[in-house]
Amino acid sequence: MRQAAADVLAGMSLRQIARRWNTEGVTSVRGAAWNTGRLMRMLVNPRYAGIRTYNGRETAPGKWAAIIDTDTHRGLVSVLRDPTRGAAVSYERKYIGSYRYLYGRCGAKMQHTVSTHANGKSFHNYRCTAATHLSRSQPELDAYVEQVALQYLRRGEALADKLSDNGNEIDVNELRTRRTALQARLDDLAGLFAEGAIDASQLKRGSAELRTKVSAIDTTLAELALTSPLAAMTADGAEEIEKRWEAASPDMRGKVIDELFTVVVQPAPRGRYFKREFIEFAKPRRA
Repeated sequence: MRQAAADVLAGMSLRQIARRWNTEGVTSVRGAAWNTGRLMRMLVNPRYAGIRTYNGRETAPGKWAAIIDTDTHRGLVSVLRDPTRGAAVSYERKYIGSYRYLYGRCGAKMQHTVSTHANGKSFHNYRCTAATHLSRSQPELDAYVEQVALQYLRRGEALADKLSDNGNEIDVNELRTRRTALQARLDDLAGLFAEGAIDASQLKRGSAELRTKVSAIDTTLAELALTSPLAAMTADGAEEIEKRWEAASPDMRGKVIDELFTVVVQPAPRGRYFKREFIEFAKPRRA
């Protein structure tokens, strides 16, 4: 479970994790095979982070050993229950550049397509999603992009630049202390309301303000728990990068590329023929 949590936070899809567990013969406690729904329910269950709940709300720390820490738990909840990321955690892209590469003329994303000629031979391409005005050979384009990505990774410059963008260090212990203090104030407000010391409007106003602050801290802790696929790829030094790259799925390679640069395919002469000089590598898009 700890490895699955780390893999999800590093960008791996639930489908890939479930497939790996099923292949290795790992089952649920009742002997069931894994699917994305069952895996997601387990990973967001607060019990595994040592959190006691009542009617779906956190009430207190549990009196049992936690499998994952609370920051990891909140990071998982942030990723797996975020509607803007929902498809990404279960859907695994089979091609590195699908919906990642951009067409330079209109800025639209490119998708993988297969065309079959009259002789029955199939060709894999990337085609602009806005119109059918451009396509490029998928194997040739991916091979070139991977070659450039590995050059970036070997130099190690991209990771250093990315980590330096984070600015000031964040004191995680201080954030946890502040969250505990805010939660205590929320509990105090509930107690004052029960005693009749404050009315409903005062409770609502005070609770809303405190919950906003708690939510902001939870968001920060969740983002800190997220692991960079780029950092994971370079964790063991330059000498291990190619081995890690070969072992990674196309989906994970694409996520590393997302952190390195944005691939822009410019129009070129002679239709869909692949030409390296018309492929640009721009700064990565920021969320």
